[in-house]
Amino acid sequence: MTARRRLLFAIPSMALGGAERVFSTLLGSIDPDRYDLALASVQGGGPLLAQLPPHVQFVDLEASRVVSAMAPLVRLIRSHQPDVVVSTLDHMNLALCATRPLWPPAVRHVIRATSLVVLDRLWRRLAIRLLYPSADAIVFQSDVMLSRYSPLLGHRRPLNVVIGNPVDTAAVRERATEPCATPPRTAHGLRLVAVGRFEPVKGFDLLARALAQIEEPFTLTIVGDGGLTAPGSRLSLTNWDWPRGCASSVDRPIPIRSSPRPTRSCCRRVRRAFRTSCSKRSPWASRWSPCR
Repeated sequence: MTARRRLLFAIPSMALGGAERVFSTLLGSIDPDRYDLALASVQGGGPLLAQLPPHVQFVDLEASRVVSAMAPLVRLIRSHQPDVVVSTLDHMNLALCATRPLWPPAVRHVIRATSLVVLDRLWRRLAIRLLYPSADAIVFQSDVMLSRYSPLLGHRRPLNVVIGNPVDTAAVRERATEPCATPPRTAHGLRLVAVGRFEPVKGFDLLARALAQIEEPFTLTIVGDGGLTAPGSRLSLTNWDWPRGCASSVDRPIPIRSSPRPTRSCCRRVRRAFRTSCSKRSPWASRWSPCR
């Protein structure tokens, strides 16, 4: 019988987020009969940790920041002797690339690139140009992302692969059949919620164009923060072609950090933003308070 290959996944935390969801889905989909799976987290657990299957070994590095977790992570790699280390999020990728000379020579490193926003800063582009070529492979989410990163990797380019984010379709179908605590439609129309960082790469401009195709009234709640909320931003949310009456609901986005469950202060901010940002005379006005 062939020995199982050892895979070590490394991530800052298992809080609510896209990268964390991708790792949770991957670890739940990899055949445990062929691979010995382990997950190392810098800041311990998080809401998505409960979704990991029992055969995945979880290692809490008990650090407050990625930089301070590098020493224990290198010790883990040297003692665990994985065949492959898989990392995600650019600051985690860069930190691991910097420690690569301290790893056992046989250990391979696979990077998952997560965002194009990091390329907007000069020091990050320089760090990627210097450190990413030390990886054995880089997984990109799209051809566009690959084309943006490729000039930075130069002639020392590692193996580049484009793989879309995994989706557990069976779990999505199962949850779609569960009863909904709040109806998707009310007297004010559809209830729509968009959650994400306010950056061009998240495609809120595409959302604005899609909403223009909806013929019935709706309530849109956008939760997040980012560069597009800055005063005078050229790509400000209010500059996009939102449906008539909707701009009053998006000019004051609701910043809420990811957490296992909404806090009381979070709920108060949501209700206050609803009361002050939506016009009562607008057909898009919302009286919905998502947290009571």
